[in-house]
Amino acid sequence: SLGEGFGNSSGPLVANGKIFTGMTSCTRFRPEKCFVSAWDVNDGKLLWKFETAARDGTPGGDTWGGVADLFRAGIARSGAYNRTLTPFGFQSERRNIWEAPQSYLKLSPFLSANKINEPLLLIHGEKDNNMGTFPIQSERMYQAIQGNGGKARLVMLPHESHGYRSREAVLHTLAEMFEWLDTHVKQAAPRRG
Repeated sequence: SLGEGFGNSSGPLVANGKIFTGMTSCTRFRPEKCFVSAWDVNDGKLLWKFETAARDGTPGGDTWGGVADLFRAGIARSGAYNRTLTPFGFQSERRNIWEAPQSYLKLSPFLSANKINEPLLLIHGEKDNNMGTFPIQSERMYQAIQGNGGKARLVMLPHESHGYRSREAVLHTLAEMFEWLDTHVKQAAPRRG
C-alpha cells in the first residue's frame, strides 16, 4: 500500500507468532484511517486490525477530551493534543475550526490537562514535520500537565520526524516505555478502593 500513500510508523515488532505493525500517512483526505495490525508470522494472514483514532460514532470516538480513569500510566508518541493548532482539518474532520469550533475543542486533550492524574510519558521526534503533530504539541501538553500538578516526562528524539527510523531512536523509545511501565504500572502500589 506504499504506492497509495501509506507508510509504516516504525519497524514491525514480532512476538508470539505475530507481526505487529502500524500504518501512517493515511489520515489526510482519505476515508481510510491509520491503524495497528497483527499478521500471522507463518502464513501472513491478517489476524486483527484497529484504527488508532476512533471516529465519531464509534466506540471511543467521543472520549478524547474526557477519557475515563482506567489506567495507571500512559504513553503518548508524536501526538496532536491541541486541535486549535490544526485549524484546517484533521483525521476525519474536514471542516475548519471556524466552521466546527466545538469539534476542535471536544477533541483537544490539552484542554483537559488539569484532569490528567496518572503519569504520562510523551515521546516526540524533534524534527516532526507532520502538519498535525509538530513538536510544539508535545511540548505544550507536557507544560500543561506539569503546570497543573500532574506527572509527565517529555522525551524529544533528536533528528527524528513523525515515525522514528534510526536504530538508536527506536531502542531509546522502547527503553523509555519499558522503564515507564515498570515504574508506574508493574511496581506501582495497589490502588485503594
